Amino acid sequence: VAYVGNDLNSGAISWLNIINVEKPGTTVKKLIQVYEVPFSWSPDSKEIAISPSAGAGKGIELQAVKISDASVRTLITPDSAKCRVWQPAWSKSGLLVLHDCTTDREDEPGPASLRLYRIK
Repeated sequence: VAYVGNDLNSGAISWLNIINVEKPGTTVKKLIQVYEVPFSWSPDSKEIAISPSAGAGKGIELQAVKISDASVRTLITPDSAKCRVWQPAWSKSGLLVLHDCTTDREDEPGPASLRLYRIK
């Protein structure tokens, strides 16, 4: 199970966490520090697609987090997408990630379109 939760020991810092709920006594594994990020599991459960902020005023990226070592690879940057990437969803084959592509500014809602990113 993956979820976003706060680390009570370090204040209001949020983490993307995973836990194997099928094995009693399993501890939570913190993957990366995030802020309320939408995510989607890959079909093979080896990665999670996320769409975190690239930083203040920089838009939203599309990234893949590897479960085994928490490494992050950026799939799409706001500059290359020409939009804010949001709500990733992995295809059943694992070859594509569907995402919203909103061309508006964060403070002014506008039209969105769906785009596919081919995993390399």
